[in-house]
Formats: sequence, structure tokens, C-alpha cells
Amino acid sequence: MSEKLLSENVIRRLEGISFKSQAIVLLLVVATLAQIFDGMDNFLTGYALPGMGREFSFPNPLYGGLVLSVTLVGMLIGSLAWSSWSDKIGRKPAFTWTVIIYSAGSLLSAMAPSYLFLLGARVFTGFGLGGEIPIANTLIAEYVPARHRGAVMSFIANMFPTGWFLASVAGLVIGIPFGWRVLYLVGFIPAIMSFFIRRYIPESTRFLLRKGDIEGANKVLDKMGAPAPSMDIAVKKEDVEVGTKPKFTELYSPAYRRRTAVLSAIFFFGLFISFGFGSWLPSVLMGPPYNLSMSQSFTYGLVTNLGTVFIGLSIALIIDRLGRKTTGRIYYGLSALSFLVFGLINPNLNVVLFLVVAFITGGFYNGGNNSAVMWATELYPTRMRNAGEGQAMAWGRVGGVAAPLIAATLLTFFVNRYYFFVLFAVASAISMLLFFFGTETRRKILETITR
Repeated sequence: MSEKLLSENVIRRLEGISFKSQAIVLLLVVATLAQIFDGMDNFLTGYALPGMGREFSFPNPLYGGLVLSVTLVGMLIGSLAWSSWSDKIGRKPAFTWTVIIYSAGSLLSAMAPSYLFLLGARVFTGFGLGGEIPIANTLIAEYVPARHRGAVMSFIANMFPTGWFLASVAGLVIGIPFGWRVLYLVGFIPAIMSFFIRRYIPESTRFLLRKGDIEGANKVLDKMGAPAPSMDIAVKKEDVEVGTKPKFTELYSPAYRRRTAVLSAIFFFGLFISFGFGSWLPSVLMGPPYNLSMSQSFTYGLVTNLGTVFIGLSIALIIDRLGRKTTGRIYYGLSALSFLVFGLINPNLNVVLFLVVAFITGGFYNGGNNSAVMWATELYPTRMRNAGEGQAMAWGRVGGVAAPLIAATLLTFFVNRYYFFVLFAVASAISMLLFFFGTETRRKILETITR
């Protein structure tokens, strides 16, 4: 049998794979946990800031903003470095090391004896986190058949804000009674994941196929219980990528630079919203004109994060029907409107309306972000898929670095807190417009998307 037919049969087996496979279930569980812990980390810092500020005597909000931002600097570096390495050394080993580094960084953060040590520990933590999510997303996307990819990847992406919700719970249950250091100990738990990753999770068969290891790819599929290749699954010659080498610079070639620019910009503004709004909301609610207690602000922030979880899940129901672009435009457009309304409501005057708007605001901006994360796994061929998503995520980290500092500046120099909400409404509107310039990828086999 020719190498071409053998390679096409690998893709046919992948497209026919069942989710009942133990390896697939374990992949989904590990990817879910990776998203949850990544989402928890920065929001844990948001809830740790009040206690941290008292212990280290922060003179103004910019010191807290710097703690949030240096973590994202580490994430930026990690997104670029690990995603590129993953395309060279494999998804599995790269993913394992990112989990170990993130866990160690969380432990160091909990033990920080000084403010400067804490900043260094947060950079190290971010370096692991920055690679963890794009690698996990890529690994799952390279196994999920085209017919299910939108719903599955949307669900996995929504575990990131589930981490926000759990961070809110941890802030209330752990942070207030036990202090900010104990919050960071939660991040040490993922170290256990590294054992299961190394022992049980298979390497991506698309990565093995891209390296030319057809036999190795079939062996992995055999262990996963993949079916025999079905000729009913149409595979074109351009669906198969064998023996190619990763080229990071290809992201900026004429064939890919438009989608790279659009995706990077969407990630920039998407994470600008997530990290800026989510991290500073508790502190904003404790200041004028709201003047809420720490317990109240944490509780109201919890409602916002509940919205990100439940409304964010709704995109799994429509993204394979409406497509990635339309779904992204709908949710970011609604996000812009909800931010403008959110800033006009005072919880001391109408707490029910405030909580309703808080709930839907979190859901709408997260729905837009989920659409972008899901979309990013489909825009590039295997040789550069992780690099493409990682470099977009890196630009997202730039947005995440900028947002806490810009928000802190607004909170320091402007009395009117409505500007805080307008900032994120504008970011949502820009993200909505950017989706008009993207490439639709609905229900396509991965390699065909790029040609």
C-alpha cells in the first residue's frame, strides 16, 4: 500500500474515532483541568490582592496591577516558546513540562518572603501557564472529528471561566479566613496531572503523521480503539500532512498573515477584557460610589463568573450551526452593550438588576472569547498549528498585561468609575468587528482549512 493511502487512512481513522475510548476521555479530563487551573490562577491573584497589599504595604493600586501584569509577561513568553517547541518535540512532553513549571511557580508564590520575590515567582508561574493552554487545546483539536469539534472545543474552552468561578469560591472560602498565601497553594495541585500526562496520554497522531511516523500514528490509534478506515469519510490529498517541518515564520507568509493578524488582534482584546475586568472588579466594587465590603464584592464577582460559565456554555449549541465568525460577532456585540449598562447600575440602589446584568455581562464576553479560542485550533496546518495558536495567545497576554495597568491607571486618576466599564465595552466592540475579516472553518477537516 502506498504511503499516500496509508496517510489518508490515518485521517479516516481519526475522523471516525469514538469518544468512548479511555484515552479520549482522559485527554478531555486533563484538558479540562488545564483550562480550569489556568483560569483560576489570575483570578486567585485578583482575590489575593487586598491581603497581599496589606502585608506588603502597597502605596497605590499600580503595585497590585504589576503583580497581575508580570504573570502575564511570563505567559506571553511561555505562549511563544512552548507552542513553538511543541511543534518540534511533540505535544505530550511539552504539555507535561508546562504543568510542572506552573505548579512549582504557584508553590513559590505562596512562599514569597518579599514583594520582589513574589514578582519573580509570578513570572515563572506564567511561563508554565502560557504554554499549557494552547498545547492542551491543540492536542484535543487534533483528535476530535470535524463533526464534533466546535461543540467539544467550546465546552473545553469554557472550563477557563469555570476556573474564574472556582477562584471566586476559593476567595470567599479560603482567602478571607486563611489569607492570600493559601490561595496560591491551590495552584500546586496540578503537579499531580504531570504523572497522568506522562503515563497515560497519547501523543497526537497528527503530530506523528506530520513527522512521517505513519506506523507510530496507527499504533496509537490501535491502543485508543479507533475503527478501521472508512471510505465513506472523504479525504483529499491536501487533508494529509506528512514529513513537513515546522516554520514559525510561515505564520507571516502571504498565505497566513491575514488570519494571523486577525486572530492575534481578537485574542489581544479578548484577554484584555478577561484579565482587566475580572481581576479588578472586586477592587472597583469596594471603592466609591459602591463602597461594598470585601465579602459583598467577592460575592458579586462570583455572580459575574457564574455568568461566564453558564452563558459561555451556550455557544456549544450554536457554533457548529452558525459558524465561528457569526457566533463570535453575536457574543462580542452583546458584550459591548452589557458593559455599558453594567456601569450605570449601583447595587446599593437596585441589587437584583445589578446581579442580573453582572451575570449576563460575564457570559457574553466569555462567549466571544470561547469562539476565538475554538477558532484558533482550526486555522493552521499541523506543522504550525500550535505555533499559530500560541502566538495569538501571546498577543492575548500582551492585552492581559496592558489591561490591569490601564485599569489601575483609570482607578488611580479618575473618580468616575464608569470609564472602567466603557473601556471594556470598546474592547468588545472592536473584537466583534474583527470577526468580519476572518476565515470560516465550520465542520472542516483540519488540514483543508488552510488551503
